[in-house]
Amino acid sequence: MQLIADICPSRDPSASTFTFNFFDTPGPTPLPDVFPGDQSFSLTPTTISSPTCITVLPDLGLGIVLPTILLGLTVAGTAVRTFTATGTQETVNYTLVLAETGLGLPDVVLLVLTNGAGVPVRLKTKSLVAIGS
Repeated sequence: MQLIADICPSRDPSASTFTFNFFDTPGPTPLPDVFPGDQSFSLTPTTISSPTCITVLPDLGLGIVLPTILLGLTVAGTAVRTFTATGTQETVNYTLVLAETGLGLPDVVLLVLTNGAGVPVRLKTKSLVAIGS
């Protein structure tokens, strides 16, 4: 996965940008590939909400318990997901959470993509170790 985000640069929410790329790789043997074929995709936002500061991770209804955070933000909007192998595009809704956790735990990046009915179509969490820690 690759996430490049610049949220609210110079305190200007309208200047927010981010790109997300998911690189599909086969699972370790002997586990089967749950979604056969190359499911790699890029995500390009078409709208980005003003960021909302958070001190607890939002309940996204996914049954995931995440650590307490010290500082974070969330943005939401619509985006175009383009599958690398086929060029197929679809419009999805997203919620992006960037959070600095407490107690020495890794920081959290959470990206939830949903279809028009609000059903998750791809969920990826990635723990990031802070540089210099």
